[in-house]
Amino acid sequence: MCSWPCSTAPPASPAEGDRHLVASGAIGLWAGWDQSIALRADGTWLRLLPRPGWRVWVASDGLLLVFDGAGWIGTFTRVSLPVATEPDGDSNHQWDK
Repeated sequence: MCSWPCSTAPPASPAEGDRHLVASGAIGLWAGWDQSIALRADGTWLRLLPRPGWRVWVASDGLLLVFDGAGWIGTFTRVSLPVATEPDGDSNHQWDK
């Protein structure tokens, strides 16, 4: 899971494994890392340079982002789908509404 919206500076108390999309105009340790992914590993920040087609799932927002070579674009948001309950006599499912 990555933080969204993008961040311009590292958090004050990062946890191991934290990942953040770095916004344009980032400062501090992330200066010059625009549009990159910052990964906290072994007590330091690593910069991951995205390539076109890289995808990020933002679980907190149910949002899929894709890097198009210039920036991150949203492609999908969470939707509510019907849930199958029990099959009826014709092997079709009844759907909750």
